[in-house]
Amino acid sequence: MNNDSAPIQETKKAAPNGNTKKNSTSDAPMVGLPEAVEFIKIVHEKGLERASMPKVAEGAGYSSGSSTPFYRRVSAARHFGLISSRGADLTELGQDCIRPTSEDATHFALIAAIQNVASYGELLASYNGKRINQQILTHWFERKFDLNETAAAACAKAFVDTLRYAGAISVDNLVNFSTAAEAPRPTMAETEPTVAVPTKTPAQQPDEGYRFELLLDPKTGRKFVIFSPPTVSSAELKRIQDWLSFQLFVQDPGEAAQP
Repeated sequence: MNNDSAPIQETKKAAPNGNTKKNSTSDAPMVGLPEAVEFIKIVHEKGLERASMPKVAEGAGYSSGSSTPFYRRVSAARHFGLISSRGADLTELGQDCIRPTSEDATHFALIAAIQNVASYGELLASYNGKRINQQILTHWFERKFDLNETAAAACAKAFVDTLRYAGAISVDNLVNFSTAAEAPRPTMAETEPTVAVPTKTPAQQPDEGYRFELLLDPKTGRKFVIFSPPTVSSAELKRIQDWLSFQLFVQDPGEAAQP
């Protein structure tokens, strides 16, 4: 595997009021999933997966390895888990996006890719089942990551483009992001757990309709799943934590199971 990496440069620009805002971020994709998939497709088709990053940039048609469009596509592909954390080797998730081995592989790969972006977890929880206001979404990115308006707007567009590409947003910007229980396990470049993502479930009570999934181990597909109202109070959260401490049997790897 190639050990070259493409760091994302974050610079700040003085605003009219004297404050400084970043014009780039490595905390969220600045291009969407469609651009990231198209990028890895080119990398794969041109046999650039083991090349140095300057060679990847050149082979993929970018002016240099330090060009902003190239950096943003590499960063996005890594956020989505489509390429390794160093170099341009495609992960199995990336391969499922461009060379699926079953009819469902691409769809589930796109869903898993979205779940891999840590910064998208809060947005998915907030917007699922609701319409997105692009301007408000831009303000969220601006304040969350201390970005100037142009950079924040790029992040907001990337988020909307990503959901639309995965079929998780309608033409009138209504978000419907769900994960199917029968979805195959995603294979990620790293082994960190993905964020918990809520999905609407049939329920008799209007405030008891969310199913939260937390992928504990991408390699084995171990999940922690709960059904919950969309919000809980601080007191309720404490009760839940205390209850879980009694209900869950904690055993670290290598420990023998108790009879």
